[in-house]
Amino acid sequence: MKRILIISIITMSCATVSLAIKVTLFSDTGLYIERAKDIVIAECLSAPEHHGQGTLNEIDIKMVLKGDKQQGKTKIFTIYPMEVGNTYLLMTQGGHTQGTDFLATAELSVVPVPSFVDLERLKAKDLKDTLHFVFASRLHTVERQLRPLLEEKTLLEKALLDRTDNLYVSPKPIHIDKLFSTLATDYQGDKTIYLKLGSKQMEWSRGSDQSGYIYSDAPGLDGPVWEFASVDYSTFEELEGKELKVRFSGVYIPPGGATMVVRVGQMVLARHIDDPAKIYVMKFKRQDGTKVSVKYAVIENK
Repeated sequence: MKRILIISIITMSCATVSLAIKVTLFSDTGLYIERAKDIVIAECLSAPEHHGQGTLNEIDIKMVLKGDKQQGKTKIFTIYPMEVGNTYLLMTQGGHTQGTDFLATAELSVVPVPSFVDLERLKAKDLKDTLHFVFASRLHTVERQLRPLLEEKTLLEKALLDRTDNLYVSPKPIHIDKLFSTLATDYQGDKTIYLKLGSKQMEWSRGSDQSGYIYSDAPGLDGPVWEFASVDYSTFEELEGKELKVRFSGVYIPPGGATMVVRVGQMVLARHIDDPAKIYVMKFKRQDGTKVSVKYAVIENK
């Protein structure tokens, strides 16, 4: 059965490298500049095929915005996809791996610079203005690309308004009778991590420090067996006494299954194809490396 491999990211501290990658979250441009050791604008010269794992890419630095890097060719390690011939704003907070000290792993550490941006015009700007100009230019490109997709999304949602196979409506207000705890564990020693929900198992993998993935497929079975749904609640107390009306991922999902990103503190719903009337309410409590702790309740329509 085909599986998606999620890399554990590299934690950097000076010259040390561990087996997990730390992805620094973006908060604001000022802190982004403060944390950065080097910020450059460079053309991508080579980039191995990206499978979600970190790659060592060759770049040609065109402009140095912060740090002591020199113009010319060098190599960087990144967890984000890059395309040969494209120009990027690149940032590193330092660290070392695979012979380079340029680790572009933080959020917004690899930002495509649209082709319409005149790099010569950037030379007259200060660093923060330059970053704002690049971010705004990229945002313009993203919005232009998203517009037809959002229009199509609206039409598709309208076309599926009368669909019922993925709709769950609780027959009465929700009552949480009992809470269970589960930890992700190896399944038969194959290093794939599974959450055990009663007699069922659900695959989980680490994404970043505070997020991971749950998978719709299951061990030993060919095809998806789990469906997922998001809810606006974050605690079991908030859910108590409420009436649920949610849409699950449905049966129309990619061959080999689908994934859902889950964050620490998030609550999601899951149901198994063997018994779609049984709803698992899952609260992701803690995540530590390749381990995750989940509290869950079971709601059954009786």
